[in-house]
Amino acid sequence: MTIFAMQFSQYVEGDQEIRILVDQVPGHHAAHLHQDFIEIAYVESGSGTQTVNGQTAEIHPGDLFMFNAQVVHAFDSSPKEPLVIYNCLFQPPSIDSSLKDCRNFLDVVYHYLFHSLYTGEEPGGYVRLDGLKGGDVKHILHEMYAEYDRKEKGYRQILRADLMKLLIAIFRLYEKGDQQRKNLPIYKRLIAQEAAAYLRSHYAENIRCEQLAGRAYLSVNYFRGVFKEITGMTVVQMLQNIRINAASDLLIGTDLPVVDIAGQVGYADLKYFYKLFGQMKAVTPKEYRMRNRVQ
Repeated sequence: MTIFAMQFSQYVEGDQEIRILVDQVPGHHAAHLHQDFIEIAYVESGSGTQTVNGQTAEIHPGDLFMFNAQVVHAFDSSPKEPLVIYNCLFQPPSIDSSLKDCRNFLDVVYHYLFHSLYTGEEPGGYVRLDGLKGGDVKHILHEMYAEYDRKEKGYRQILRADLMKLLIAIFRLYEKGDQQRKNLPIYKRLIAQEAAAYLRSHYAENIRCEQLAGRAYLSVNYFRGVFKEITGMTVVQMLQNIRINAASDLLIGTDLPVVDIAGQVGYADLKYFYKLFGQMKAVTPKEYRMRNRVQ
């Protein structure tokens, strides 16, 4: 099967950040993926099927989908009722300039919508809501399409504001459904994974649990519970493991004095570093260097 990889630049003019279009699907819409943008697709009318990552399901008016980059999907219309689909295409920078390096739908959710929920099956990036035949979502999409079509002064600012309204409306609806409960284990795992990744990248800094909980927009107690449940250790324990393993690599791979290595991995107290290293490696830093260094 041929899969077409679509670039955002194929759909927009110049430096546009958001594109709204009405896509009429008379028959088969070939399998494709987005390399660098996110899509919201709302079925205005018609019926047919949708295939996402190889799985096919019927679709009807009022159904809504969100696709992350790299998610393969295709549409097929019923011969009697061709699909008419509103598409909102955007890149994360259109939501918040601080997300300029973000291309993942999950990042948009986590960094802007306050980690309120996670959607989709692994490998992630696919959301479906059924039967939204009226209400805020349809109204906002129609308004966005009218603004994009007219392109009057200030339309880009209006589109950006409407996109935020649209995302919030979608996630409010999603949160009220059953899918959030079904995906709670995935949500918890992603909280822990994101925190662990931050620890690995910033282990030399003075990291507090309150800081990690704040990044996830969670209470400290809830965050601690989730982290321990998923990883089997506390934040402090994981940070110590990361730091001591980093120190071990430096002991083997460099000639740096132990005091410098301790400082580089986040320990200003050399005595405490020796104590912690001995507890985890059963030898002193100097003994570890002598035993493991390649001659």
